[in-house]
Amino acid sequence: MATPINQVEQGGIEQSLDSRFVNTPLLVDDKGRTFYDVWRPPTIIRRRPISVFNVTISDSVAPDSISHKIYEDSHKFWAIALGDDRIFNPLRDLEPGMELKAPNAADVSTALLSPGNT
Repeated sequence: MATPINQVEQGGIEQSLDSRFVNTPLLVDDKGRTFYDVWRPPTIIRRRPISVFNVTISDSVAPDSISHKIYEDSHKFWAIALGDDRIFNPLRDLEPGMELKAPNAADVSTALLSPGNT
């Protein structure tokens, strides 16, 4: 049985304030091991213009590359996928010529840092 721990303590886990896990609850099991609860993507409120990205042949097999080109962070492709119901499996569903509409980087960061967005 796992129990929640105080998020401020972090249970020895260091993370960036811009991490997608920053608001994800931490749990401790009966052996004292700390781990994350199930991650739930935050709600991204679009206040700024979106970024439009045209998928190339090389991008179609590398969603992390697309994320890096848009957000300068290869770990934020989930933000693009959340807003596009054509993407269920990014390794299968991205096609050359596809136009992706990505949330603005500042809107993604704001969503990640908003309390209650887990």
